[in-house]
Amino acid sequence: MEQPFFSISNYKISEQDYLTYLLYDSSKSKKAMTAKVINNILFVIIMLSILIYGNREGFNIEFTIIFSPLAITMFFVRRIMGRNLYHKKLETYVKKNIKRRNNQNSDLLFFEKHIVVSEKASEHKFFFNGIKEITEIKDILFIKVLENNVLIINKMTTQNINILQKFLNGISAENNISYSLDLEWKWN
Repeated sequence: MEQPFFSISNYKISEQDYLTYLLYDSSKSKKAMTAKVINNILFVIIMLSILIYGNREGFNIEFTIIFSPLAITMFFVRRIMGRNLYHKKLETYVKKNIKRRNNQNSDLLFFEKHIVVSEKASEHKFFFNGIKEITEIKDILFIKVLENNVLIINKMTTQNINILQKFLNGISAENNISYSLDLEWKWN
């Protein structure tokens, strides 16, 4: 029987790690970025329309002095509140999803040509040519597989993580898999 190059016993995705993955993925999504830009443009258009409407019968200095700082404040408050609401919504989603999955312990085994995720009742094998990309942020490694599965590995709780990082760097080079480092990423 083939011996794994690297293994992680009692692998379990924490709610925080899963939430971090979802936040990272949404922050890098072109769709989400486009939606943010469109929302900001619409907000500015609406605020300018109100400003123009308030000054429709000539320049109203009082209205402009009161409205302009209020609109600028609303722009930033709206962004902060939106970010916090999105974070809360994802937290709720993660809690429901983790419970539904019964988040059981499994073993991750890294072999020469594939990765095996071994659980109590099943075993899943992911060949390296089926990996879309590997992403490394400050505390977590994400291994995205073609079937829209993601292996989320917490770097702080995994022993000998530097060996795994070298191994993943090697397989990414051998198999033309994108390996991106985003060590400065923060949710904002």
